[in-house]
Amino acid sequence: MAVKDGSVWLWDVEQERVRRTIRGHTGRIWHAAFSPDGRTLATASGDHTAKLWDAQTDKPERVASGLPAPVMTLAFSPDGRQIMAAAFSELDGPDSCFLVRDVATGVELREVRPKNRSIGQATFSPDGASVVMQHFGGEMVHAVADQWQSRPLTLHVAPGWDEFSSHSIALSPDHFTLAAAVDHQKTRKTILWNLASGRERIRIPTPNGILTTSVGFTPDGKYLATGRQDGPVQLWDVATGKQRAMFGGHLQQIHQVAFSRDGATLATAAGDRTVKLWDVATGAEQTTLQGHTGPVRAVAFSPDGKTLASGGDDTTVRLWDIATGQELIALEGHQGGVHSVAFSQDGKDLASGAAAPDGQGEIFLWRPAANAR
Repeated sequence: MAVKDGSVWLWDVEQERVRRTIRGHTGRIWHAAFSPDGRTLATASGDHTAKLWDAQTDKPERVASGLPAPVMTLAFSPDGRQIMAAAFSELDGPDSCFLVRDVATGVELREVRPKNRSIGQATFSPDGASVVMQHFGGEMVHAVADQWQSRPLTLHVAPGWDEFSSHSIALSPDHFTLAAAVDHQKTRKTILWNLASGRERIRIPTPNGILTTSVGFTPDGKYLATGRQDGPVQLWDVATGKQRAMFGGHLQQIHQVAFSRDGATLATAAGDRTVKLWDVATGAEQTTLQGHTGPVRAVAFSPDGKTLASGGDDTTVRLWDIATGQELIALEGHQGGVHSVAFSQDGKDLASGAAAPDGQGEIFLWRPAANAR
C-alpha cells in the first residue's frame, strides 16, 4: 500500500496487520509495482524520483533521480529486465518525461520528452520489445521501437486533428498491432495501426457517435473486444475489421474488458454494478457476478483461470470462483473507488489501485487466504 507520507506498507492480509513499512521517499507515492519474479518493488513518487527496492530486505537498489516532474506511473517489462517511468506535473505541461532503464545496471536506454504534452498511458508490449505512449490531449501516439536509440515511430490519428483523447489502448500479443479508442469532436472510433509501418490498418466506427471505453485483444491476437459507453461489447476480427459477435447484456457503460489466458472466456466490468462472463466461441452469457454496490471499474483473471478479481466504486475488491460464479471473499480497506486490479505471475498476490477521497492514490497488496469465505 502506497501512502501520501512517502512510505509503502506491505500487508499480511490473513493476519490483518502491516507486515513491513518501507521508507525513503520525501513525497507522496503515486504508483508501485512488483517485478515479474516478485524480487523487486518499484515506486514512483512526487519527489521526482523512481526507486527500486529489494522486496525481501527493503533496501534500495537503484534510484532514478532528477526527473523534471513528479513520477506518476511506471511498469516493468514482462521479463523484468527493463522498467519504464513517466513523469509529468500537469496536462500539456512542458516538463513531461518518459524514460526506460535497465533494471540490473541502471543504464538509461531511452528518454522521450514530448513537447508540451503530458503522457496519459504507457504500456509494454507482451514480449517487452516495444512501448506505446498516449498523450493527454495530444495529436499523436508514439510507439518506441525495439532499438531504444532509434527514432520513435509516430502514429498520426488524422490530418488536422490537433486535439484528441484515447480512453483505452491495447497492444496485440505479437506487438505488431496497436488499438486505440479515439474520442474527437469530429468522430469516435477505434483505430488499429500496423506498428511495423506506422500506417492505419482498420477503423472501427461506433453507431451514433457512441464512445468506446475499453479495448482488449484475445491472447492469440486474432480478435479485439471493444466495450461501449451504452453497454454492449463487440468482438472484431483483427484481420478483416468485421464484427464477429455482440455481447449485449449490460445496461450501462463498460469500464474494462479482459480475456482469460486461454481466450475462451471474456469478462466485462460495467457501471450497472455487475461483472459478466461470456463464452467467446458462442457469444453466450455464462454468468452474471453480482455483489458490488457501485459501478465495477476493473477485472482480472488469475493465471490459472480459476479466479476472477473485480474492483469498484464501492471501495471493495472481490474474488469470484469462475466455475460456480460464487463470491469467494470481499477485500475491504480502500478509502476510494478501486480502478485497477492485477494478479502476480504466480497468482498468490493481488494488487489493487484506488483513488482516495483526499485525491491521493493508494495501492494495496493482498495475499488472500486459501480458505476465503
